[in-house]
Amino acid sequence: MEIIEKKLMDPGYFKKSNKHIYNSISKRVTELIAKYPEDQSIFKEYLKSQEEENALLENHIACVTWLLKKKTDQS
Repeated sequence: MEIIEKKLMDPGYFKKSNKHIYNSISKRVTELIAKYPEDQSIFKEYLKSQEEENALLENHIACVTWLLKKKTDQS
């Protein structure tokens, strides 16, 4: 395989997308805690794991799309 082109995603895209998704999850966690208060710790732990995952994606991982070309016997 040969890399023909690389495109790095804009890091700002992930921050915006993650914020939107996290806000939706946070809202749902609040609803679930109200409905199932005995499971509050489970819901809060899940929310915390999402926060950590977002930080990882936003600060330590780069999203790249590669255009690949399969090498043939002739090339």
